[in-house]
Amino acid sequence: MMKKCSFVFGLIILCVSCAGYLQEEPKLDWTFSLEKPAATEALTYADDSVEIKFIITPKQIGFDIQNKTDSEIKIDWDEIFYRSPAGRSLRVIHRETQYADKDSLQVPTVIPPNEKISDFIIPSELIFHLTYGGWTTAPLFDFNTYYRDKTFGLYFPLVINGNKKEYSFEFKIGLSQIKPEKKKPPNIF
Repeated sequence: MMKKCSFVFGLIILCVSCAGYLQEEPKLDWTFSLEKPAATEALTYADDSVEIKFIITPKQIGFDIQNKTDSEIKIDWDEIFYRSPAGRSLRVIHRETQYADKDSLQVPTVIPPNEKISDFIIPSELIFHLTYGGWTTAPLFDFNTYYRDKTFGLYFPLVINGNKKEYSFEFKIGLSQIKPEKKKPPNIF
């Protein structure tokens, strides 16, 4: 009788402990929209000189930039800054800069007339060297619901036809929906 009670009690504990794993866990589905200089969910900005399409991932901001002019456009990477949701301005590096050189001066990029480049930027303060694992990057911000409806930005000056043109982009963080996701029960055998 005692063995039977112990077995039933153990079975009840097992079922109760696994019940939490069978519940649905919310999955955050992040969205981003361009708020300034012109509001759009397409993350695209265009004027007479450039067309820029942004691709935002947890650890970097990618972009394609099309030179729409008949002159060269120069990107001075050391003048571009990322503004965090907390309002901090952080220096950035781009694709051509090695992580080990994150604090060094960067060579400007020239976009020929009517040409396009693809690149990405990462705030240099979010790049770390691990003692036993090489280099890694931290996320642009913590992806939790606290940051919903917060903004971050880029100060992105370009030299167009010898004149400096200052672009300032502001992005809004959103959640399009929270999708439930079922947890799998642990494998106890």
